[in-house]
Amino acid sequence: MIYAIFVGLIVGAIFKCLHRNSGGWIVNAILGITGAIMAHFISSKNILMFDLDFPSLISAITGAVLVLFIYGYLLRKTTQLN
Repeated sequence: MIYAIFVGLIVGAIFKCLHRNSGGWIVNAILGITGAIMAHFISSKNILMFDLDFPSLISAITGAVLVLFIYGYLLRKTTQLN
């Protein structure tokens, strides 16, 4: 699970660099960590699984990217309405 936090931080930082209007660094880091941990919990059989295996790593990356893209999409939609 600790690697899911690091994956979320890295994906959040990359997302901030790629999308300038996506919010602050802290928001992107929190959203990346949230997505990575949620995906890790969903994909793991045991919630307190500490071993680093490839499927859990891929699901953590996918979850973080998915949450950040949804956030970017919603942020873009709300700024277009104003």
